[in-house]
Amino acid sequence: MGKAEQMAADSSEWRSLARGGLDLGKVSEAQLCLKKGESMARGSSVWSSLAREWRDLGQPGEAQRCLGKAESMAADSSEWSSLARGWLDLGYDRQVQRCTKKGESMARASSVWSSLAREWRDLGQPGESQR
Repeated sequence: MGKAEQMAADSSEWRSLARGGLDLGKVSEAQLCLKKGESMARGSSVWSSLAREWRDLGQPGEAQRCLGKAESMAADSSEWSSLARGWLDLGYDRQVQRCTKKGESMARASSVWSSLAREWRDLGQPGESQR
């Protein structure tokens, strides 16, 4: 294990090492770095990034697995949009449609909450008019 690998502290650093290994044609080293990165992965966006790296390594099955984990953690419309792009890159139309619909639904809900918050602000806090 090289000095860089010994110093890698989080998933993004392992992904960077994997990308470097891939750029140098060291596929097996890149795969090992991605596996290390997975052990530290937290959050949907990290798993989506790992999926892209696996796709670039020519491992669509690993990419699918990572996208599945990302879906289980997706919390907002932008993460669902990212997942739709990931599935699109792999050619899975049904998953693209599902993620797109979920993202649109979350965006609409967010918009409704924003509208309610603006109305609440415009009306003022309860009791303010009584002062």
